Amino acid sequence: MVLGTPPEIANEPIIAGQCGSAESNSGNPLVSVVIPCYNHARFLSDAIESVLRQEYRPFEIVVIDDGSTDHTAQVAARYPSVRYSYQPNAGLATARNTGISESRGSYILFLDADDLLCAGAVGSAVDVILRNPGCGFVYGGFRAIDKNGAALDTFDMPSGHRDDYLGLFEGNHIAMCATVLYPRHVLEQVGGFRTEFRAAEDYDLYFRIARLFPYTRHGAVMAEYRRHDGNMSVNAALMLRSTLSVVRAQREHGAADAIHRRTYLNAIRIWRDYYGGLLARQIRTQFRQGKLPGGLRGSWTLLKIAPEVFLRSVLHAARKAIRKILRRSWLFDGPAFRRLEPASRDFGYDRGTPIDRYYIEAALAAHTNDIHGHVLEIKDSAYTQRFGGARVAKSDVLDITSDNPLATLVADLTDAPQIPSDTFDCVLITQTLHIIYDLPAAIRTLHRILKPGGSVLATVPGISRIVRDGENRWQDHWRFTSASARRLFQGMFADSNIEIQATGNLCAAVSFLDGRAVEELRPSELEHLDPDYEVVIFIRAVKT
Repeated sequence: MVLGTPPEIANEPIIAGQCGSAESNSGNPLVSVVIPCYNHARFLSDAIESVLRQEYRPFEIVVIDDGSTDHTAQVAARYPSVRYSYQPNAGLATARNTGISESRGSYILFLDADDLLCAGAVGSAVDVILRNPGCGFVYGGFRAIDKNGAALDTFDMPSGHRDDYLGLFEGNHIAMCATVLYPRHVLEQVGGFRTEFRAAEDYDLYFRIARLFPYTRHGAVMAEYRRHDGNMSVNAALMLRSTLSVVRAQREHGAADAIHRRTYLNAIRIWRDYYGGLLARQIRTQFRQGKLPGGLRGSWTLLKIAPEVFLRSVLHAARKAIRKILRRSWLFDGPAFRRLEPASRDFGYDRGTPIDRYYIEAALAAHTNDIHGHVLEIKDSAYTQRFGGARVAKSDVLDITSDNPLATLVADLTDAPQIPSDTFDCVLITQTLHIIYDLPAAIRTLHRILKPGGSVLATVPGISRIVRDGENRWQDHWRFTSASARRLFQGMFADSNIEIQATGNLCAAVSFLDGRAVEELRPSELEHLDPDYEVVIFIRAVKT
């Protein structure tokens, strides 16, 4: 069935796994997956295939072509079970509403044409919504992928946020529309998507449903969000205007009493800061690239909608310019550096990104393929999640004390018989070995608990200030060179399986000792390698 005049084709509706009925023979409800598409033909096939791989039955796929000028129609035509409908370009909200009217399912899920459903997503969501029959919708987590489908990050909101109407004022914790399954009657009762919003129309829908119905989350990762230059969310000016309009539309509900009014005003502040900050960064980039008209338009938008963010941006630019002028004077130019107190005693955390973290994260980013399977990390799992993503099947966190709530294993690496041998595919141990006195014993443990073929990704300090605990006691024992790091790991690992990479230079070393941050140096001042000034040493050791 086709709306308007389609470009060349129209498929008759066929329901995958079940024709003509909203219920299967087993009693499962029909789920409609609506895929709006506007000039995303290059991604559409992947989106359709991700739905066809779902084990749940019955479902139907409805593609709404929102006036595309590419070969969207031809891609849809390759799939006989896909229902295709064409309409003149009217925007995402209208396309989704068309999908509601064209679909037949008791439950509806909206999948953008450039995104993917994860395996088992539909079945997981249906199971939760059937166990919560009064819900206005249920939602899960998602992960980000790049334009080629490679995993980036997984997003699963912590349990601390509120799953109710007021919770949405704290932020759009649902975040991705494809993680949400709606009962049809709920969408029809609230009138579907409001077409006056050019963006954030899903956020508005969550508000309007949450005023009338409860909603809940579940633990399944539902979808993959593809990041590319064509993402609507890349347009910070559009997202700033639209998101604030959505929140302001709740004014009569959000300002009903003093508590609600504070919640409403806080939401305005949150979104002004978030998208205003993104827009400010885009403006700075446009000016640096010589794109004066775009930079001026963005500046005018920011000044009108978020003047306080505009002012902060101007002050930030002024401070940066002053730091640039003064940079050489504090670094090497004689008397200006003749002082006894560093700029920061917190490794630069209070000024921005510590310089050693720049080198650590660059090394891990170059070895993401090693971070897979069962991964162990020290203190927390931040780098496991950031650089391992979907490649990680299981994550453990090790700490020497039991007062770390993130720790899943409590042990001393120098003597840890409670950790089974041949357990981990990868161990991430960054800036930790220097605080362990019995280093050979720690390396023996790391070797033992690795699976054959598993790898240790470690970093150690070459040039650094002393690390102390909260009571100002000594906490570290060692500093390293490339040569000493290699000799240490040769005690258990074959030399051919050890990779050593030193990073740093005179400028980076002095800046790190002074407590300066990455943001205060030029890229060239960080990236230059001088083997006489090893700030951070990266070790990759593979168990034979």
